[in-house]
Amino acid sequence: MNPAPGRGLALMEALVACVVVAVALQGLLLFQVQLLGRGQSAVAQMQANRLAEDLFERLDRQSVADVLSTFEQQAAETSGADCRQAACHASELMAWQVRRWQQHVAQQLPQGASVAFAVSGDARQLGVQLSWRDATFQAMGPRGGAPSPDPDSIACPAHRWCAWAFGVP
Repeated sequence: MNPAPGRGLALMEALVACVVVAVALQGLLLFQVQLLGRGQSAVAQMQANRLAEDLFERLDRQSVADVLSTFEQQAAETSGADCRQAACHASELMAWQVRRWQQHVAQQLPQGASVAFAVSGDARQLGVQLSWRDATFQAMGPRGGAPSPDPDSIACPAHRWCAWAFGVP
C-alpha cells in the first residue's frame, strides 16, 4: 500500500511553525537582555553624576592643590582619622571626606574607581573621572578608551565606562 499523497504534511507544517516561533522568541529574549543591560548602564551613569556632584559639595571652598594632594594621599592610605568620633583639623576633615566619598564610589558603582586631576588652563578648576565595570561589555562590545572632554585629563581605562565632572571646589 502506498501512502496517500499529502498525508503527514500537517505534522511537518506544525513542526516548521514551532521552529519559527522558537526563533522569534529567542530574538525577543535577546532584545530584552540588551534593554536591561542598557538600563543598568544608564543607572550607573546617573549614580556617577550624583557622586561627582556630592564630591564638589563636600569639598566646598578648598583649593585644587589641597584636593589633589588629599586624593594622592588617600590612594596610598586605607585608614585615617574618623571625624565622626573626634574633632579633626581641616586637613584631616578633608581627607576623611575624600575617603568616605571614595568608599561611596566603590559601593555604588560596580568596581567603581575615581581619579582627580587639575584642569589645564584654569588653576581654580578641578576635574574628576569616575570609572566602573559594566556587564553590557559582553553583549555590546568594549566601550573603554573613550576620549575625555578635557584633552589633558586622564583617558578612560579599557573595558570600563567613564564619566567626567568639572567644577570649582
